Amino acid sequence: MLFGFFIFIIWSIAGLISDRPIEDAFILVLTQSGISICAFILLYKFIPSRRVGPEFGFIICLHYFIYYSISNIVPALLPGIRPIKIQVMLERIPLASAWSYGIASIASGLLVFGLIIGAYLSQKFLPLLPIDKREAKFIWFPGYRLNVYACNFILLVVIYGTLRFGLNEIMVSEQLFTDLSLFQQMVFHGLFYFLPIAPLLAAFALVRATTLKQRRFTYWLLAMACLITFFDLSILGQRSTAIIALLVPIVFLAFIGKINFRQIILPTLVGMVFIYAGVTLVRDSNLRYFLSNKDSDISLKTFTSILTTQNENKDVLGHAIADISYRTAGLEAVAAFIQKHNEDVLAYQYGITVGSGFIQALPRALRHIDEMPEQIKIAPSYLGIFDPGDWVTTILAEFTLDFGPFWLFFPAIIAGFIFGMIDRILLIMGQTPQLEGLLILRIVFLLYIISNGGSLAGMTLLLFKATIGYTILLIFISTITRISISKTRLLQTQD
Repeated sequence: MLFGFFIFIIWSIAGLISDRPIEDAFILVLTQSGISICAFILLYKFIPSRRVGPEFGFIICLHYFIYYSISNIVPALLPGIRPIKIQVMLERIPLASAWSYGIASIASGLLVFGLIIGAYLSQKFLPLLPIDKREAKFIWFPGYRLNVYACNFILLVVIYGTLRFGLNEIMVSEQLFTDLSLFQQMVFHGLFYFLPIAPLLAAFALVRATTLKQRRFTYWLLAMACLITFFDLSILGQRSTAIIALLVPIVFLAFIGKINFRQIILPTLVGMVFIYAGVTLVRDSNLRYFLSNKDSDISLKTFTSILTTQNENKDVLGHAIADISYRTAGLEAVAAFIQKHNEDVLAYQYGITVGSGFIQALPRALRHIDEMPEQIKIAPSYLGIFDPGDWVTTILAEFTLDFGPFWLFFPAIIAGFIFGMIDRILLIMGQTPQLEGLLILRIVFLLYIISNGGSLAGMTLLLFKATIGYTILLIFISTITRISISKTRLLQTQD
């Protein structure tokens, strides 16, 4: 109740200082504060158990809360406080009316309820009864050895990927893609998905540790994983991913009961601010060029000069406002779609956008063209609604463009069933010791829905295609771990 009142007050203040007409601001305050409260109630309803851990229902509610509720205050009511660069960039997206925003809010609720119903049906279709009879305390993350081995292997792969691709900015441009070996292609495609995982695996190992020696080792492993991950993400300029890499292990340890979240919430918030500022500082500096240039003069003075010299006139606060009001603004494009449809400019695509996403996710040899213009990232400009350029894509935008703000409820049920089945299959298969590494792949799958979730194909086919090399590595580590444990038990029996 207190949280709902707090959300309503925030939206009300934004409505009072908004440049929109008072009646439009009133509509947005009511609909958006209602969404935020509903999202929080759903999160509370789907709080996971410690034994089974977070499932798709909870994850999609968190996605709902992040992308369709509180983060839409700035684009809906206060677009003028955005940095000039973001304002200019978003001129390609048509301005939507308050009614279109309101309908987009309703659409987001229908989408999430449809996904939840589909996930519920998948749980009934594939129950966890066989697993519930096991004596394992936690069935959703691997054992100690696998976590330690996987954490170290992933750190090595991420370091290699950062040095090989990040310094040359190949993350943004794939002009050198054809020159990559098969191993490099596997590292490249799955790198973004696994960037924040190593600290979480170290936290898993800490919970699984049974001896004082193991606990001491995992404390050092957790610290090393955090430092290396922070360095890698700073080079790659991944601010939001760096926040996730820090926040997820802390939330996990608090969820399990290893730490008191109330006592560390303030240090965590301060740490998030420093990490965001640090990654922003490195991203906007010439450090990447300095590290990639073999002839650079390595000295403390040079290094300090590089960090304090920015490529452009930017500031951390401006970046923060841009990220909060743009990267997580999941209703802005959806409202524009609805606005243009009401003006008879846009016709809904009835599955073409979703289907094009799956075709685009296929290997190049199976596609008849290099790029599908009807996929969600390109479709708005292809259809003449947006000017060409980058924009925030979410599964809500994809479903709205295809089915409209109301009929999307029914395909959302199908999508929720697919997501729920993937979640359950990975969880059940991960109970087999030789396939225990699939539990880590499941965590990657769920985290991606929180951090991005741009399209149905992107969260399913494209994700598993991109991470095929990492999946093979995880299964290999699982097999090696199982053999190691079996040998240890055999030696103990002989003694």
